[in-house]
Amino acid sequence: LTGEGSGFDGTIALSAQGKYQRAVVNAIATNAALAGEQKLAIGRGIIDADIILFDSPQIVADVQVENALYNGISFAAARAQVDYRGGTGTAQILAEGRSQVPFRIAANADLTPQLWRVAAKGRANGIDFETLGPVRIIPKRSEYEIQLATIKIADGSVKLAGSYGNGIELQSRLDNVNIAVLNPFLPGLGLRGRAT
Repeated sequence: LTGEGSGFDGTIALSAQGKYQRAVVNAIATNAALAGEQKLAIGRGIIDADIILFDSPQIVADVQVENALYNGISFAAARAQVDYRGGTGTAQILAEGRSQVPFRIAANADLTPQLWRVAAKGRANGIDFETLGPVRIIPKRSEYEIQLATIKIADGSVKLAGSYGNGIELQSRLDNVNIAVLNPFLPGLGLRGRAT
């Protein structure tokens, strides 16, 4: 398939991998916009992907965007590289932009069918944060269980655990954290004080 229009130009090569569908995507986006419930606009983007729709999909992709907008989150620049095969793989993400507050984040993920390990470091509204050791996530049929993890925020730390699926449920403990520094991560709550 060859596509051109709405700011997209490129090819999608469809083929069979045994009884499964394969798609190899090479596309460029320039001032592109997609309508629908999930609003997406891309100033400039490059997509290189090889996807096979096995029961556990195989995805090898490199996606780069500049000046993009997705559901109210503005990305000055972002890049994601994924190599995921048979339920196992890696992912790297680097993004800089604004979601009510300016942010910059870099994350690496190691993925297996039984456990996802994610390490992240960044800055939000001028406040540094990073995971102390990888966050461990257990993928289940209908939800993901977050094992106890520690995130360093400024001079303090937050310990959290929980799950997400249809909703998000988190338990947390704050240590030497000026609660106001959480406002960039939980905008609109107007938090004040210090947890020790």
